[in-house]
Amino acid sequence: MPKVPEQGVIGNSQMLATIGKNGELRNLFWPTIDYPQHILGSLPGIFYSYKNVGKFGWLTDYPWKSEQKYVENTNIMLTTFKNFEAELSVTTTDFVLPDDNVLVRHFLFRNASANNVFLRFFYYNDLALSETDIDDTAYYLQKQDAIIHYKRNYYFVYGGSRRTSGHQCGVHGEGSDSFNDVYDSKLSSDSLVLYDGTKAVNSCLSWDIGTLPSDQEKDLTIFIAMGLSEEDVLKLLDKNQGIEFDVLLKKTGNYWKSWLNGFKRDFGDKKVNRIMKRSLLLLKLLSDKNHGGIVAAPCMEPEYRFCWPRDATYVAYAFDCCGFYSESKKFYEWCKRAQEQEGGLYQRYYIEAKIRGPCWSSQIDEIATVIWGIDKHFELTGDKDFIKSMWLTIKKAAEFMCEEINPKTNLIKSVGLWEEKFGSHTYSNSAVYSALKISAKIAKLFDELNLYEKWDAFAEKIKSALLQLIWVSSKDRFIKTFDPKDETLDVSLLGLTFPFEVIPAKDNRMKKTVLVLEDSLSYEVSGIGRYSEDRYYGGNPWILATLWLALYYEKLKDVNKMEKLIKWVIAHATDIDLLAEQINRSNGLPISAIPLAWSHAFFILAILALDELEADKVRNNV
Repeated sequence: MPKVPEQGVIGNSQMLATIGKNGELRNLFWPTIDYPQHILGSLPGIFYSYKNVGKFGWLTDYPWKSEQKYVENTNIMLTTFKNFEAELSVTTTDFVLPDDNVLVRHFLFRNASANNVFLRFFYYNDLALSETDIDDTAYYLQKQDAIIHYKRNYYFVYGGSRRTSGHQCGVHGEGSDSFNDVYDSKLSSDSLVLYDGTKAVNSCLSWDIGTLPSDQEKDLTIFIAMGLSEEDVLKLLDKNQGIEFDVLLKKTGNYWKSWLNGFKRDFGDKKVNRIMKRSLLLLKLLSDKNHGGIVAAPCMEPEYRFCWPRDATYVAYAFDCCGFYSESKKFYEWCKRAQEQEGGLYQRYYIEAKIRGPCWSSQIDEIATVIWGIDKHFELTGDKDFIKSMWLTIKKAAEFMCEEINPKTNLIKSVGLWEEKFGSHTYSNSAVYSALKISAKIAKLFDELNLYEKWDAFAEKIKSALLQLIWVSSKDRFIKTFDPKDETLDVSLLGLTFPFEVIPAKDNRMKKTVLVLEDSLSYEVSGIGRYSEDRYYGGNPWILATLWLALYYEKLKDVNKMEKLIKWVIAHATDIDLLAEQINRSNGLPISAIPLAWSHAFFILAILALDELEADKVRNNV
């Protein structure tokens, strides 16, 4: 498995982009935040003449060094590039406009040397519109001074706040190749290129920034817009080119600060506060404004750009716990549309509900976790209209789960949480137990007493079977799977207590299981892994597994254990306060999907739980 480089995320909940650690535009998802992804390469380059020597280089490469951060309380990214040889710096400000599908990339050039420097700036695009380079076309429009790439009804345009000094539309590997054309610091001015059946197209624009005196600054704003027609994208370009950059920046910053203002908690620690706010801002980006689905991660490698209903439910619960009820409600409305005819949910979906991602079958913990989340939303909001609107979804789900129960074992066989094996898994059946208990409670609320009795009885049968069949006396602990029997130590056993409350955390059987689990799933770099013998990305500690254990210790009111686990997670956040799926067991660096929504959701829940425990301690000592 390849290591995934770190990246930041920007967007407006309908266009989603990622900016690599070296300032490259890595992904651009539109018209939904998961599909299609249109970028193969999108990066800035610069030619500078310093002490009568001219050099060209991409800002992503040596000798340029970069640092990144977010503007506080926003989804605006800053990347500062420094060239110590020429004493030049370039600061890039990246954001997507709140109400237009336009990505703004503003470049501020500063000459820190004692000499004048001439600058020519280049911006290169290599696209695969609709996730393939077949049939792409690129052309330069002189009047608009911009380049358009298009295929069918996907149009991509880019242009700048200054008049360009050159343009090139080319073909990979040919003499017209835009990537190679920049190295002589001039572009060849080819204005049209079509995919010819063998080689992809690319393009580049250049701007003469001119002579930059010592200790002076100049700037350039590049606008990247997407739409369904040439007319659409040119309107977006024209509209925003006519607005000062500072106005666009302030508008975008105010939008995010206003949204985040709905959460006012202070946890007494600057870094905790920062990661909490970053988590909420990220999760908002990963929640689709139009459809309501929530993507697992803005990544193509590993490909996590889908909506896993289970993962998204934990995100929705985190939103609910922070008072962002409309985001979670939209997600449950998405689940209502996505629910399969028989009542279940498959493993993963595209954001447009009913369009499945690559799947093998219905996965029982997906629908069961959603029912758990619906109940949590109802508990926290008291929204009776909401629970009424969800009644048929709950009913279909409960009936489906009852049908899936094996009368011989009183358990359900399904693909497990980690999507690797089919069996009667402890986690999956714990989720079903919880979902049926909740469904019964809601049936009683609606005076559906027959359904209440039926679903409650099935839930109790599952609980009884679970506690009988997954406890192994010779091991003195619970096991991962009853049939086929799998005694692997797995962090998902924590699901018996959190979130599904099959048994309390203080139950001696649970305590014994967790004691062995914590010892066996720890690493030299600390943190908790998924299960013994895990080989995914080599087998590493997972952020969400570590936080899951912290959430278990919250049930035991063990503040010290919680703090230790949470501190490890905080120490392994990226430089821009994002949380990966995993931390490399050898070097302690983030690995796999960066950032992962589930990691951030559990971080929010763990911090809120710890804060409440600490508040209880203060109250009890008064």
